[in-house]
Amino acid sequence: MSTPAAETLPLLAREVAKILHVEAIDSMSIAELITFCEQLYSPADTEALSVTQRTTLEQLDAELRVLQAAS
Repeated sequence: MSTPAAETLPLLAREVAKILHVEAIDSMSIAELITFCEQLYSPADTEALSVTQRTTLEQLDAELRVLQAAS
């Protein structure tokens, strides 16, 4: 059962806020975010993501929803 599209961005924003409240962003924080995205946007293929340091949460959400729909 997938999460309705209208709910994914707020859930993603809350999880990112939790991850960012640590001392430093490291590879474990990124892995935690990817794992969360895999669960929230299942069955989206997170390997196909195109993310840079300038990617917004809105862009990430939109890309993951497209990948989810394509699966």
